[in-house]
Amino acid sequence: MNIHTHKYSVHTTVNKKHRHCMVGITSPEPDIQSHRHRYSGRTTLNHQHIHYYCGVTGPAVYVSGLGHYHVIEGKTSYDLRHLHFYNGRTGYSG
Repeated sequence: MNIHTHKYSVHTTVNKKHRHCMVGITSPEPDIQSHRHRYSGRTTLNHQHIHYYCGVTGPAVYVSGLGHYHVIEGKTSYDLRHLHFYNGRTGYSG
C-alpha cells in the first residue's frame, strides 16, 4: 500500500486590506479510494501577525495520468479582530 503526502500552497481571502499564504504538507495516508489527509500550520506573517489553521482535506479526486489531489477549505484562527477564509487544493500525488 502506497503511503503518501501532498504539498499545498493556498492564499487566504483579503480582509482588513491584506491576505496570507498557507504552505505545508499533509499528513501521510494510504492511497485508498476516498481517503483524506489532515493538515495544519500557520500563515505567513502579514501586517505584523499570523493566523493558525487546521482541517481535513476532501476525498481524493483522481485525474487520469496525473494521480490525485484533494480540496482544502476552511477558515483561519481569529486574531487581531479578524479571520480569513481559504479554498484551494493540494498538489498531485500518485
